[in-house]
Amino acid sequence: MEDKVYAKNSKTKVVVSGVRDFEVGANGDIYAIAKTIIQSSSTTPLNTWQEANGHRFKLFSSDSFSSIAINNNLPIYVDNTNKIIGYGRQCVRELTVAVDSSTWALNCEKDEAGNYELIKWDPSREQWYKVIGVSGVKIGAYNEISVVVLDSRGKIYFSSDSGSF
Repeated sequence: MEDKVYAKNSKTKVVVSGVRDFEVGANGDIYAIAKTIIQSSSTTPLNTWQEANGHRFKLFSSDSFSSIAINNNLPIYVDNTNKIIGYGRQCVRELTVAVDSSTWALNCEKDEAGNYELIKWDPSREQWYKVIGVSGVKIGAYNEISVVVLDSRGKIYFSSDSGSF
């Protein structure tokens, strides 16, 4: 099952394989970054909508992108230098978008414990802000106030409605 994206409710119907990272839009479209494919071919076209097992997907080159997130059904790409395309070209190690479109990331500044600082995108000012005192190696977000951070020691931190962890 490694490196494969399966059709909804299936353990056998593969939509696309050889995937490094992927996201699914609200409309069900799959955006995937190939693990090893760097050039388009007749058997594996890149940057083109394709269909498999009843699902639409678009495969992107691993030579161009390292990860992807979806905001308002539009992809946000991270290039191979870990810079977000758009969004101030911020260097990120991890990126997530919540259901309310709040966009969170871990920047590339590693601390002595091996964690990266949590940052949040401010769409009105079009800039990133550090969340002081919060760092980790993996993040998840439900909305503007519900964020989860996993640190390098395996400890999980949850934000609260008071804005603190």
